[in-house]
Amino acid sequence: MKKLSIALLILLVLISSAAQADVMKHVADQANTFTDREIEKLEARMTGIYDVYGFDTVIVTTRDSRGQTAHFYDEFRDYDAYPNGLIFSFNFDIGEYYEATRGMGMELFSDQGEGALDSLLRPYLDERDYYGAMNAYLDEAEKTLSHHSTLEEGEKTTSLLSTYS
Repeated sequence: MKKLSIALLILLVLISSAAQADVMKHVADQANTFTDREIEKLEARMTGIYDVYGFDTVIVTTRDSRGQTAHFYDEFRDYDAYPNGLIFSFNFDIGEYYEATRGMGMELFSDQGEGALDSLLRPYLDERDYYGAMNAYLDEAEKTLSHHSTLEEGEKTTSLLSTYS
């Protein structure tokens, strides 16, 4: 009986780990844009961003966007579970890319504008280097998140120093 209980416990842990891994999938390459190795690298990087900043990032590629650019986020993440984040989608069927943000992402990334995003990605997109484009995009996202995190830490420190002066 004890062995059966232990086996069931191990099975439950494995099932819940598999379910959690599925929930935290950051790359949905429906258009087969990236190699398996590129997906692994992007997944690892985006998991790291989530682990450090608590900020969700998602990349979607599709050849069937159904004309919907802004609604992809809701298909991939529950707002209550992941309130802060951004999603980037390559919509190859309509020849465009799109970025959508939620929560803290709206504050941090909305001011940058489409021109800045296009300037960042255009050199890669002209060469059809989608992996390079996403790495540049994640570099910029990390830089923004790091800057915001540093500011928050500075504000906390300033508040504490003000209390003691």
